[in-house]
Amino acid sequence: MSEGGRPGGKGMLRGQVVMEDAVADAPMVARAPAKLAAKEEAGALQQDDQKALNNVATPIAADSMQSRNASSSSAVSLRSNFNETAFFFPQLQTDAEGNILLKFKAPDALTRWKLMAFGHTKELQSGSLTETATTSKELMIVPNTPRFFREGDKMVYSAKVTNLSDHDLSGKADLILIDALTNQPISTDFGLTKQSMTEPLSLKKGESASVNWQISIPQSYTNPVLVKTIAQAGDFSDGEQNVVPVLLNSMLVTETLPLPVRMNTTKNFQFENLLKSKNSNTLKHYNLTVEYTANPAWYAVQALPYLSDYPYECADQTFNRYYANVLATHIANSSPKVREIFSTWESKDTAALLSNLEKNQELKSALLQETPWVLQAKSESQQKQHIANLFNLNRMSTELERTVRELEIMQTPNGGFTWFKGMPDDRFITQYILCGIGRLLHIGITEVGSERRILQIVEKALPYLDARIKEDYDQLKKNGADMALAHIDHQHIQYLYMRSFFRETSVAPASITAFNYYKKQAATYWLRGNKYMQGMTALALNRWDDTVTPQDILKSLRENAIHSEEMGM
Repeated sequence: MSEGGRPGGKGMLRGQVVMEDAVADAPMVARAPAKLAAKEEAGALQQDDQKALNNVATPIAADSMQSRNASSSSAVSLRSNFNETAFFFPQLQTDAEGNILLKFKAPDALTRWKLMAFGHTKELQSGSLTETATTSKELMIVPNTPRFFREGDKMVYSAKVTNLSDHDLSGKADLILIDALTNQPISTDFGLTKQSMTEPLSLKKGESASVNWQISIPQSYTNPVLVKTIAQAGDFSDGEQNVVPVLLNSMLVTETLPLPVRMNTTKNFQFENLLKSKNSNTLKHYNLTVEYTANPAWYAVQALPYLSDYPYECADQTFNRYYANVLATHIANSSPKVREIFSTWESKDTAALLSNLEKNQELKSALLQETPWVLQAKSESQQKQHIANLFNLNRMSTELERTVRELEIMQTPNGGFTWFKGMPDDRFITQYILCGIGRLLHIGITEVGSERRILQIVEKALPYLDARIKEDYDQLKKNGADMALAHIDHQHIQYLYMRSFFRETSVAPASITAFNYYKKQAATYWLRGNKYMQGMTALALNRWDDTVTPQDILKSLRENAIHSEEMGM
């Protein structure tokens, strides 16, 4: 059941959608030999990201289920679940009379909904149902909320208030702005006074009216804003709350200065860029942080949350989320002491508001792309909490299951991976994912080797990549190329590197000639590649029992290496 739709069909059935403070009543129509009946009422369907919005700030007060029965002193329950799909369950069963009862909770959107259903019998008799229903309230306020605010802008924030009751109404409409991270009121910061926050309402029966507020987004304000619009008139009330990110006109520039200090030594450092910053008229300092660790490996652990928070659903970032979570799972399982430390950090989490914001994936994606520093740890304690959240065993289990399922969906029947769902298979993305799986197996991440579905992914992808290398070789032969010349590029080197992780799985017999050809090309023309390709070539050839070429590559890399106290070689 989703937003929009047009009535149609023959026959009559009556359905009812019930939501908090909203009732919709519309005819449901069936057109088919099959008997279909539908009754939609309050159930228990709500997504995690909308729960997060509900928890960002406490509603003004609880409201009764039916606004028509509410007393004049009742407060307002704010609507925040605006999912576009209300209900979907592909397998339903009829009762003895052939009726189907649907139970679910409708989202909070005041709109028209389209219900589409299809049923069939074992004898292939079929029937379909397409109808509409409208969710509404006696008093409704629908704000025109923008997707984002931008610092320094002045705007008119508008909302439409509608009176669907059976008599005229008089009341008020309020606009309340709250910092979504701190839960502190910020209406005055946005140019609203106690008087201008409230607009009077006078609505005749069946009429709508527009209410407007003049607001100014302050300079250098970066936190997301929780916007509450509330209408109250007589015995009726309605309200919405939305979280809106704030975009800046400036760009965040991070300057870093490494501080390498060897044991029992003293060194002086001068941050030149920081000293010169006073000469800028537009620069504004945001944060100054000093980090220290006696074990540099800790920085690798700190990077894992970044991998797990990638905002896009493409195949490579989905795999990176899997990579981070399976590494975290392995660390937690192999070191109970480390897991105990992370659990201690997690139990001290006081950043509940930020945590709830992070559950809202759409908002989180916008914040990561436009104002990433909003979600960055502001202190060592918050940094610990972010890492502890990654190492939460329940969360890791859920994320591993989700990412593996997504990878299975994105693998095409021929074994290749698409970049995004619906796109054709991509050779580079497939090799990228298998390289990652190979690295995890190579360093002994047992959780990968015991995951049957990951191994099945590998089994399907290897023949696909073997076939691609054969196609390249066959194309050279078909074009009459001089096979002694260099015909190897980064894709072939990546293939050889990837294939070296899976030596126990033989190269497809039809691809053996092509495989040996490109392996010989790698050993002959490795100097043509960049340093990254040379390193990959050395590792691949070493695993394929070439003892000479890898040593030559290592010697060349040493000769061209730059040595510094900070970076080493």
